[in-house]
Amino acid sequence: MAIPATSREALLHAMHLFRQGGRSPRGPSAGQSWLDDRRHRYAIVHEGTRYPVKETIRLAVHTTTGDWPETFLGGVTTANAYVHRYGFQVEDLPVRTVGA
Repeated sequence: MAIPATSREALLHAMHLFRQGGRSPRGPSAGQSWLDDRRHRYAIVHEGTRYPVKETIRLAVHTTTGDWPETFLGGVTTANAYVHRYGFQVEDLPVRTVGA
């Protein structure tokens, strides 16, 4: 599914929700560091804090439409381009190995 349009404000609100423990049904556990999960290869960087790209989008879309997006056509390339469009920086996360 194409990612529905939201807004920069919706993404900022999603980051706030994430900091407060808000998660989508597909999101990382609130009690664990998502940065330790090897599935996350990219992060939005905003005011010195990192946020998982797809989870931030899911929270923003849910806030805007009430729906939880399940998948992103085009995968991470599409997700990264989506947040760039709203003026956010995305960075690669360091490669983590099993047991690291």
